[in-house]
Amino acid sequence: MSLINNQSNLKVHALRLKPNQDLNKELDKYVRENRLKAAFILTCVGSVTKATLRLAYSGKEQNEVVNKNLYIKLL
Repeated sequence: MSLINNQSNLKVHALRLKPNQDLNKELDKYVRENRLKAAFILTCVGSVTKATLRLAYSGKEQNEVVNKNLYIKLL
C-alpha cells in the first residue's frame, strides 16, 4: 500500500498587513471573512512594534512583553 498521494487539498492564502495593524485581529478577521476552517501559518516575514513571548522552559509563569521594533525573519 502506498502512502504517497500526488493530489493535495492545500490552498495557500497570501496576506499583507499595513503598519499599525493588529496582527491577531487582522488574522482573525481574514479567517472569518474567508470562512477558513483549519488554517495555519506556513511562514511569515515582517516587523512588529510589540511582541508577547512565552519562553519555553524559562521557569517563569508569565509571558514576556517586548516593546520595541522587531523584525520577523522566519516562522
